[in-house]
Amino acid sequence: MSSGREESDFNKEEAEAKSIELERKLSHSYYLLQYIIEHDHSIAVLDRSLRYMYVSKRFLSDYKVTETEILGKNHYEVFPTLPEKWKEAHRKALSGEVVSSDEDSFVNINGNYEWVKWECRPWYEADQSIGGIILYTETITKYKEAEIELTNAKERAEESNRLKTAFLQNISHEVRTPLNSIVGFAELLADPSQSIQKRNSFSKIISANSQKLIRIISDVIEISQIQSKQLKVVMSEFDIVSLLYKVADTFRELTQLKGIDFIIDQKINVEEANIVSDKGKIEKIFFHLIDNAVKFTKRGTIKIETFIEGQDFHFAIYDTGIGIEREKQEIIFDPFRQLETGLSRNYGGTGLGLTIVKAFTESLKGNLTLKSEENSGTSILINVPVSLESIEKPESKKQKTGKEETNTILIAEDEYSNFKYLYEVLHSEKLEIIHANNGKEAVDICRRNDDIKMILMDLKMPVMDGTTAAKQIKEFREELPIIAQTAYIPDEEKIKKVFDDLIAKPIRRSDLLQMISRYISIPDLVSDSQH
Repeated sequence: MSSGREESDFNKEEAEAKSIELERKLSHSYYLLQYIIEHDHSIAVLDRSLRYMYVSKRFLSDYKVTETEILGKNHYEVFPTLPEKWKEAHRKALSGEVVSSDEDSFVNINGNYEWVKWECRPWYEADQSIGGIILYTETITKYKEAEIELTNAKERAEESNRLKTAFLQNISHEVRTPLNSIVGFAELLADPSQSIQKRNSFSKIISANSQKLIRIISDVIEISQIQSKQLKVVMSEFDIVSLLYKVADTFRELTQLKGIDFIIDQKINVEEANIVSDKGKIEKIFFHLIDNAVKFTKRGTIKIETFIEGQDFHFAIYDTGIGIEREKQEIIFDPFRQLETGLSRNYGGTGLGLTIVKAFTESLKGNLTLKSEENSGTSILINVPVSLESIEKPESKKQKTGKEETNTILIAEDEYSNFKYLYEVLHSEKLEIIHANNGKEAVDICRRNDDIKMILMDLKMPVMDGTTAAKQIKEFREELPIIAQTAYIPDEEKIKKVFDDLIAKPIRRSDLLQMISRYISIPDLVSDSQH
């Protein structure tokens, strides 16, 4: 009896032990599954052969697979392109290590970079032997891309500040250099002991440096318009061949001094020369491209080719200059970029020319192509769509006067020095000049004086501005030509609704006389200005 009882007790203890072991296994499976369920991340449980046992819903979603596609399959069978570094992490985990990374990248099946935070750790059987590994991954691509973009933005901002600082230092030098000549030779010009020959020489130097200063200021104004997206296209009819030669002729003396062959291969027929486009922008494109070619060419040749094909004007300029490094060709059109920086520069300039050329070309719906090799020269090709149909010219508003009749011009200008300059340019036996200090005075004078044949009207004046004054005068003298003059960036379309014409300050004598001659007869003055 006792033997049977002992056997029964043994069987009972064995059953209890098996029950406890089963409970431990169930408990282990429960906590394993609970770990997967409670984490809103991509989690996969693999056995020692790296076959999938359990996966989280997030894992299925992130990696775009289904349970039936992966459960029971080997990890490397599902993801055959896994990098070796992750296979090494799996081996370490199977040997008992916990391996992790806060950020890691890989190329997904679409060929795009993905960023993940991951951990690979062993999991244990009830007997504490390693049963396999748990993979935990969290996709952090969006966060990483935002971080990279923030870093890049910071670097771009620092680079932009560096470029702007260098630009301001450079522009200070570029402005002060001609200004120094203007101020210095103006003082010498006032010295009565100087000979006439020297005074004439000083005047030419002052004029040349004044034009250089005007171009620098114009470049800065134009780059501000470009960056604020305020570029406007003003179409007019003009002779593009004459414009090209006019710009090119300003560089003839310099190319001769440097011993450079300056060739213009012009293939535009006389019938095609008159085009419709934005004359000001085309002129600036010519100027900056020729200026750059002359500046960066020490010897050799500069060649320009032009032709019209269909409705496109083609302009190409080739030089044998220093060329542009390949890595700089992408950024050379960015604002404030220059081939050289610092105080030991070999070449002057503001660094805005090519930026303006590219922006003007694009505003005219054209294309620009640059080809260059360092120390072998540069070629720039531009094509701009143009119209060959003439714009219907408005009927001339020139006042019909007798040959001996004296014409009267009213100059509305609050700055006396500006009025004095215009007076010196215009006064003659056949031109009477009247001065108004503001717009209201101009209106009152026009009401009293019917002899006034034309008005030069400054836009910004005290009491009454020029635009308001012009509108009031047009109400009772509609046929009276009024030319706007301004130092501000004008909206030409709005101005031409009120005024007959516009001339921008600083005003050149020849430009002023040619404009006035469209409206009244001043043959002697125009003739003198052309000599």
